[in-house]
Amino acid sequence: MKKIVAFLCVAGLALPAGVAQPEMVPVPGGGFVMGFARGDADEKPLHAVELDSFLISATEVTVAQYRAFAESSAYRSSAETGDGSYTWDSLGWHKMEGLHWRYSETGRLRSAGEVRYPVLHVSWYDAVHYCNWLSENAGLRAVYTFHGDS
Repeated sequence: MKKIVAFLCVAGLALPAGVAQPEMVPVPGGGFVMGFARGDADEKPLHAVELDSFLISATEVTVAQYRAFAESSAYRSSAETGDGSYTWDSLGWHKMEGLHWRYSETGRLRSAGEVRYPVLHVSWYDAVHYCNWLSENAGLRAVYTFHGDS
């Protein structure tokens, strides 16, 4: 059985005034079958996975929470350093250069009144950097390390 160790973003750190700390909720460990027998190559094979118990944010990360991270650490997201992200309209998803976490799903720059909305246009790597930042600000070690560009 394959074992996956989940990572933890911690609560209890000091964020800038007016920025809510993420409320964490427990998820009990357990097993499930992962994969899809008739799916794409990256979905095969079906296999058993066992997860340890972990904590997860009760809500999505907000624009304000992500901004606190990005500004205090001078972090630039994958979309900011790459070729943008995707917008949505009635015809579907479209790649848009210059689009990043400060923008809505339609490509509109978010207003100051939208800081409690979920942050968008962040990659898995951006999310990991955010979680490591939360851990480090709580006096804990970063959970993930990066080697080279990966």
